[in-house]
Amino acid sequence: MHISRFIVFAFISTLASIAMAQEPIRKGTIGIGLNAACPQSELKDVKYDDGVEMNLSFLSRRFPYKSEINMQVGARMDFGGMGKENFKVSLATPVPDAGNYEVSNRTYALMAVGRINFGYDQKVAPFVDLLFGHRNYSTNTYLTANNPDKNPDYESTTFQGRVVYTKRMHYGAGVGVNYKLNDNISLQSSVAYTFGNAGAVMPLQDVTQSANGEVNFPYQENIKTDILLINLGFEFQLWKKYRTTSPSTQPNNSPTNTRYKDTQPTQPKTSDPVIKDRPKSEPPAPKKKAPLKIKTEGPKDGDVGN
Repeated sequence: MHISRFIVFAFISTLASIAMAQEPIRKGTIGIGLNAACPQSELKDVKYDDGVEMNLSFLSRRFPYKSEINMQVGARMDFGGMGKENFKVSLATPVPDAGNYEVSNRTYALMAVGRINFGYDQKVAPFVDLLFGHRNYSTNTYLTANNPDKNPDYESTTFQGRVVYTKRMHYGAGVGVNYKLNDNISLQSSVAYTFGNAGAVMPLQDVTQSANGEVNFPYQENIKTDILLINLGFEFQLWKKYRTTSPSTQPNNSPTNTRYKDTQPTQPKTSDPVIKDRPKSEPPAPKKKAPLKIKTEGPKDGDVGN
């Protein structure tokens, strides 16, 4: 009897040790960082401003798994600003007021990524990226009142819309290196260059203001949208862990008889008609504020400037 108990105990202990010895599997990675976005080729020739972007990425599990040379696939998203200019204007409001007219360039990219890693679990691991997707270049304007209390029926800030919007295919490659800080986090640095098809862009140096207060946008057409991205950020390792379960020792308090039983309602029904509440009067809808507009009759007391 003692021998049989010992055999059962040894068998259970062996299974438990095997389950605990299973190594967590690396699933994929999530990256976050900042790009120095530097226009290249014809985009640089027209003096399109440099910018700063944030990037987010997701890469799959490495395959072949645990191989020194392995591959990942995933996606990357970049978004950020490429400079801005401000102009002083007069507003077309009942009470005379000055405003600020902001013109800003923005960029957004969504690209598929294929990565080749040279190293699996080492301290320093270089990699090569292949990129394919699209990148947007847009010029946006915002009009803000300097003294919004003077005209309470008007918005304090009004988005004037996109002046230029260009979405073009991009493809390219990059190189980088991961420096392993611990099993979960790596410091990442990379440089990537993508070639972009020609489109319309708005260099901010070309935006001017006329004597009557209007802001002019002489955009450039058929400009190649190449860009150089210098990235610094972090990469976070995702894990798939094994979980061991043990049988529950709690008593089963569920009822043994599960047959449906019809029960009487706690309150008897009544034949009296239900009197609905009188409809409540809805409060009047708030008055929508009017958007701001530039007054173009001419500048006032030195309001025009750059």
